Amino acid sequence: AGPYGQELREVLEAYCFFRPDVGYVQGMSFQAAVMLIHCKDAGSAFMCLANVLSRPLFLSMYRSEEALLGPRLDLFDLVFAANCPSLGRHLEALEAVPRNCALTWFTSFFAKPLPLPLTALVWDHVFVEGEMYMYRAAVGILKVLSARLLEMDQEAALGLMLGRLDGHLPDPAIVIEVMNQVKVPDKAQALFDRISKLR
Repeated sequence: AGPYGQELREVLEAYCFFRPDVGYVQGMSFQAAVMLIHCKDAGSAFMCLANVLSRPLFLSMYRSEEALLGPRLDLFDLVFAANCPSLGRHLEALEAVPRNCALTWFTSFFAKPLPLPLTALVWDHVFVEGEMYMYRAAVGILKVLSARLLEMDQEAALGLMLGRLDGHLPDPAIVIEVMNQVKVPDKAQALFDRISKLR
């Protein structure tokens, strides 16, 4: 259960009562755990969780709203293709779909795959810069892993992308710098502007 086991249960149960239309969805526990580590008490962690999960990206994922989620995954595809063309061709040949990996990362707000210090830095950027940084962060991670992924077969590539990345990434500051350098093409920005108007 861990040192925050009871508090984690309380936070997740409170959220289910607060948003019965969403309920509990796999991935929430990782976010709640990070919030407990930083907030230290269940009440504050619940308020943070409720506020973060009210963002359109998380609601579209947790409520499986394809009309809102599909365009967001298309947006990831555009940013990924513009920044990682060689890796994109390699993963396509392997039938290892990067948008599925990104969706898994988004669902836990990067808390499942990333070490805690890097997760906290990514959260800081998302809170300041907004949803677009989610896509830049995901593509940045893939850029950092690209040299290794290009040498892998399907099983190894999926194992790396869908597993914990502790030990597979350089210093968090280096990873953040790569994320910050990810370019958002005009087509992706235009799609994001349209998505932002959807509710």
